[in-house]
Amino acid sequence: MKIFKLLPISNHLFWAIIYFAALGIVSVILGQDVSWDLRNYHFYNPYMLLTGRFKYDVLPAQIQTFFNPLIDVPFFVAIYYLKLPPIVVGFLMGGFHGLNQWLVHLITYHSLDKVSERYKITLSIAAAITSIFGAAYISELGTSIGDNTTSVFVLGGLFFIVSSLGKNLPIPSKNILLAGLLLGLATGLKLTNALYSISLLVAINFLPNSWSEKLRNLILSILSMALGVSLTAGYWIILMWTKFANPLFPFYNKIFQSPYIETDYNFKGIQYLPKDIWQWLFYPVYFIQRQTLVSEVPFQDSRLAITYLLIILLIVVIIFRAISKRNLSSEPDLTHGAVLGFLLPFYLTAYSIWLVGFSIYRY
Repeated sequence: MKIFKLLPISNHLFWAIIYFAALGIVSVILGQDVSWDLRNYHFYNPYMLLTGRFKYDVLPAQIQTFFNPLIDVPFFVAIYYLKLPPIVVGFLMGGFHGLNQWLVHLITYHSLDKVSERYKITLSIAAAITSIFGAAYISELGTSIGDNTTSVFVLGGLFFIVSSLGKNLPIPSKNILLAGLLLGLATGLKLTNALYSISLLVAINFLPNSWSEKLRNLILSILSMALGVSLTAGYWIILMWTKFANPLFPFYNKIFQSPYIETDYNFKGIQYLPKDIWQWLFYPVYFIQRQTLVSEVPFQDSRLAITYLLIILLIVVIIFRAISKRNLSSEPDLTHGAVLGFLLPFYLTAYSIWLVGFSIYRY
């Protein structure tokens, strides 16, 4: 294993460059983005925002006209104003999406505290590579669709929590603030990320600390999330409120009662929700076979089924160990498994919200 001695593999910046370059190249190989979303609104919406067309054009991108265009501004500026070649833009966007793999690498690395450096790095690389092979991730790599873009902020927020937990150190207030800020930025850019913001607010209550620290962390997270949402969606929320009497227009109009759209309008893919009790209980297992249960495009993804079944097994083990410790009247170890104690509630909350909210695969 001379490679472990020849390369600066313990340098996190080294891996950032590797993942950025590798996924940028893969993005170029996959070819140019020709998705319907790009042709419908990902290019038009930032054009509308930056050229003042909002007051003149009437529903040019259909209902998507009212989606926050900020996430597409860098892409539009690169093409329209900077006139960068599409191959360069594709590489840069794919490279940015590659930061997801870097963050998966870091989160895995900091989650392992009882193995050698060699195995920590090997397992981190394996986790990063595994994260590439999702049907949605590959199909959106280097494109303007946005899920791979905002997930960088979500994973970045998780990293700021895990990086301290993996070392059995108290989580600094600045890390809590940064985590909340990043989740807030992601939510403001794309509202579907709210499920991850809510999950963070739930998961931080499972950190091994006192009740006063839990309350402090919760308040800091809420405030920093609010700031993040304000930075990425504040202007758009105010615009929607002043123009259409609904800050989240066209969503949740049953609450805001805007006269510009039906009050019972429901813009979510309810057709993807589970259809029976077995799907409600074991939906990811159905993804082993090629299907369209949670996506317009047929796909299969065995990783989710494996992960889902392992989590069920893990929960059973945790319950069994908790009962055994109680019977032995032993004191619980508050530091052991702190990373798992945070990530498991985060994942379970996110999955539960996803399952009952819309069950759309790429979200």
